[in-house]
Amino acid sequence: MGIDDLSLLHCVALTLATSSGAYWWIKRYESDPGAELPLSILLVYAPLLLSLPLINHIPNVAVALLAIFGSYFSLILLYTTVYRLSPFHPLARYPGPFPAKLSKFWAIHVARSGKEHLYLKALHERYGDFVRIGPNELLIRDPTAIDSILGSDGLPKGPWWDNRPHDPAGAPLVGIRNTVEHSRRRKLWSRAFANQALKDYEEPAAKASKQLVERIQRMVQQREGGGNGQGALLDLAAWMTYFATDFMGTIVFGDNFGLVEDGGDSNGVLQLLKSGQDGIAIFAHVSWTLMFHKIFPSVRETAVLMQKFVVKNVKSRVAIGVGKKDLFYHLRDEEQLEKIRPSLAELTSDSILAVRAGSDKTALVLTALFYYLLRHPSAYKRLQDEVDSVFQRGEEPVDSAKLSEMAWLNACINETVRLQPPIADGTQRMVVRGSGPKVLGENVIPEQTTVFVHTYSIHRDPRNFSSPDSFLPERWLGTDAAITAHNLTAFFPFSYGPYNCVGKNLALLEIRMAVASLVQKFNFQPESEGKKPGVETWEGGLRDFYVLRKGPLWVEVVSRK
Repeated sequence: MGIDDLSLLHCVALTLATSSGAYWWIKRYESDPGAELPLSILLVYAPLLLSLPLINHIPNVAVALLAIFGSYFSLILLYTTVYRLSPFHPLARYPGPFPAKLSKFWAIHVARSGKEHLYLKALHERYGDFVRIGPNELLIRDPTAIDSILGSDGLPKGPWWDNRPHDPAGAPLVGIRNTVEHSRRRKLWSRAFANQALKDYEEPAAKASKQLVERIQRMVQQREGGGNGQGALLDLAAWMTYFATDFMGTIVFGDNFGLVEDGGDSNGVLQLLKSGQDGIAIFAHVSWTLMFHKIFPSVRETAVLMQKFVVKNVKSRVAIGVGKKDLFYHLRDEEQLEKIRPSLAELTSDSILAVRAGSDKTALVLTALFYYLLRHPSAYKRLQDEVDSVFQRGEEPVDSAKLSEMAWLNACINETVRLQPPIADGTQRMVVRGSGPKVLGENVIPEQTTVFVHTYSIHRDPRNFSSPDSFLPERWLGTDAAITAHNLTAFFPFSYGPYNCVGKNLALLEIRMAVASLVQKFNFQPESEGKKPGVETWEGGLRDFYVLRKGPLWVEVVSRK
């Protein structure tokens, strides 16, 4: 029997059979690497072939194609909907919002608001510690799951990291899902942030802190010289970004970007670093949509500009030679300790990752810390007194050994990252097919289930931390009897396990120096006229696009007498 001999009933039967087979394959394999080609065959070429016999019964080709594609996709959607809502689904026992059970496109809708971290926390408060936030995804607020999911025997990264337009070529460290390859690439990073290497970064960190203080001092003196009795007005969030980005530029590319000195982004560096990142964070929830994200001219143009920017800076840094033992020195394996030195694609991707991650997260923590200090004047005064007691008059507060021993400073930093972890939602992990289910106490997580251990919710759970929404640095000193819950195993602001933030200690070095230098030299207070976004609105303006994005924090600054 040829195609021309197939009856209309045969066409219907073929469509039913093919659509059910396509649904079965998609349900089982859609999240696998390399699934794009068979997926396109099933969703495009299969219905095209099915339309050939139907043309004999519907001579109008356009109508025949519309009928086949419409019925084919409608059937797949019907099978999907019935199964995902049925009691036979492996995650049927877990509560969660109805739209999330149907499709991950609901996650895109939530992510676009920039308030995903708050939305997910509200879900935990409504449904409990295990919440179904996708057809095959769970959100977890159980600190005992941290080691099981994120630890050395935990789970690999999930499909959230697929189909990304890497900058400029090759996957950066953070995007590598293969655990063996990740371990190989991380060796260079671990060496770059070892104790000896951190000592090499102390001098550029001290210089960056000094430059920031001197630049703000010029602004303050100019304002005070006007004789109006007011301090300088500045957006502290912007200046923390200038400082952190300049510092990372120095230790990666050999020189800063001139942001602090210019007092702005005159060269468009920050705009380029941030471009496209929010969109990727949104659409990564349905990672195959990122393949279409690359099509847009603006995205392609940004990728080209980013490639030119990175290549230019990498070549400039290579030209400096091996004299500087900075971060780039280790990422390039200048000591040739590895059998194979990193490729240019790896080096450029990891260089831009270092600048982006190091500047975004550090600037957020610095801004958030000053926000909480301004809202709690007694905590601010206590920090200033501690700095004055540790560093004598005229002594710059850049001694890393002394800074690391300052109890109140470190308590304030810990409390800040507890309340505002830079990556509030954590990172997606997956129970891969063939590995067996993951058992977490009474919860058995089946294969092909993705999970998020939600940092923000765990940090603000009263079972883990007393008065969880309050800024209480004293909880880290054990001096307040009213603080009864203080679960250190539930504290993981820099993630946990082999995928944790490898630059944590460098960030802490940078934050301590900057904060101590600023509070030693200046008095900060909220912007008095209330005409600019400041302390009253800053926390509400935080937006969650993988890394928390901060808004302006306008303050008034005067010199300390």
